[in-house]
Amino acid sequence: MDTGVTTAIPTAEAASGALPDWRLDDLYAGPEDPAIEADLRWAKEAAEALKAAHAGRLADVSGAELGRAIAEYERLIERLYRVSSYAQLRFAADVADPERGRFLQTVQERCNEITALTLFFILELNRVDGAVIESQLTDPAAARKYSPVGDDRIIAAMQRTARDLCKQQIEAKAKELEA
Repeated sequence: MDTGVTTAIPTAEAASGALPDWRLDDLYAGPEDPAIEADLRWAKEAAEALKAAHAGRLADVSGAELGRAIAEYERLIERLYRVSSYAQLRFAADVADPERGRFLQTVQERCNEITALTLFFILELNRVDGAVIESQLTDPAAARKYSPVGDDRIIAAMQRTARDLCKQQIEAKAKELEA
């Protein structure tokens, strides 16, 4: 996910081992930026609307409606990640600053309240029968938004590849140490 954060600007301090200076104004102007409160308020309202519209219904909706619900959920989560990323990066820049710690804690609490409203979504989606999901995925709107791997052969191949790569690296290091 692209958080929109510009990478740290190299400085003489960075070369001496000091922490990077994050340009967080790409996210918000500061901790008092009204956009933070607006984003959190919007996210809470969106979470309440998502729950009211879809809780207990994901197995019964059309593919198009499932696609729209997933898109709504993604927009909500992306907004929360933006606020949360800002608070976490701001705190990481000076963990000794109690005001930054309070701000991070407040943002985390607000985000937790909001995500608690959406917890049903992932849990319910995971409980939907595979045949129902397959039927819903025949609609391009749903297929674009939701495409579970569903094939253990792909996961097994990825695990095998990672295991083989680790084994090769270990063997190469062992030969290097023997020499």
